Amino acid sequence: MVDVKISALPNAAALAGTEVLPAFQAGNTVKVLVSAIRAGLVQNTGDEDVGGIKTFTGSQVRMSSASPGWWMNEVGGNFSLYVVLDADNLQFQVRPVGFGNSIVDMPFRIELGNKVITTDYLVRPRTTLKDDLGSGTFRYRDAFVRSINVNESVAFANATAVRNTKANLGLPITVSTTAPTSPAEGDIWIDIS
Repeated sequence: MVDVKISALPNAAALAGTEVLPAFQAGNTVKVLVSAIRAGLVQNTGDEDVGGIKTFTGSQVRMSSASPGWWMNEVGGNFSLYVVLDADNLQFQVRPVGFGNSIVDMPFRIELGNKVITTDYLVRPRTTLKDDLGSGTFRYRDAFVRSINVNESVAFANATAVRNTKANLGLPITVSTTAPTSPAEGDIWIDIS
């Protein structure tokens, strides 16, 4: 038999999976089906389940589709979370457990085109009196709210100081240790109790 280099062999057609290849295993030369090798690999196309922890060491994980997203399903939990980019909106969708199709809730949404973050959930710090909203250098310009309750405020603890700034603000300010019974639209109530 004449020795032939692999590079000199003709190109193979598309593999069907039933082809037999030689392999070296535990000190012996064995045969293995292409389908057996393929079964242990993640394919380029199609849906499949992949077990275990996979670590990506590259700098990016890229997805390109009409609505790319990550879907996380907690085994034994009550809900799954689908984070998806849809119509220029990054949405956090709560869905039924088991990758259900219906949207139960949308707790968080970033509208990229409008530069708006929306939520119907309560936004609060995890630990009381630990975090600030804004800073002396990076402040919010305007606050549009219906009512404000300020408790334990160092800046407004002195009722006299608050009353002195009332004229400068041009707004009706109520300083009290109890909540007003019928606040008017635009009133500011400061709780100093």
